[in-house]
Amino acid sequence: MDQAERAQSECRILVVEDDSILRFLIAEILRDEGYTVIEAADGTEAITALEQRPQPDPIALVVLDMQLPRLDGLAVLQQLADQRLFVPVVAMSAVAPTLTVARARGARETILKPFEVERLLEAVARNSAGPADEFH
Repeated sequence: MDQAERAQSECRILVVEDDSILRFLIAEILRDEGYTVIEAADGTEAITALEQRPQPDPIALVVLDMQLPRLDGLAVLQQLADQRLFVPVVAMSAVAPTLTVARARGARETILKPFEVERLLEAVARNSAGPADEFH
C-alpha cells in the first residue's frame, strides 16, 4: 500500500442520506475505493456522529443529502457552523436551488442528483485531503 492509498484508507467519511438504498450504495462505492465510511440516516444522527468523532482520527468529510427527516441538510450546515465543527461538506440534492443555498451556508462542493459515480469520487477526493480546519 503506497502513501496515498494509506492516507485514503485512514480517511473517515460520514455519509448522511435518508434513502437507505442510496446510502448503502454510496457507502459501498466509497469503501471499495478504500475509504472508511460511517453512515447516518438523518441530520440528528449526523450531528451526533460528528460530536462524538474520535481524535486524532476525526471525520474528514461529510457527504450530506439536503432533504432529510428530523434535521435537514441546511440545518446540519447551520449546526456545524454554530458548534464550530469544522469539517468539509459535499452537499447532495435533486433540487438545484437548495444546493445554491447549501454552498452559501458552508458546503464546500455540491452534487446534483442523480449523479455519476465518477462525479462523487472526484468530489470526495478533492474535499477529503488535508485538515478540515484549513478551509474555514
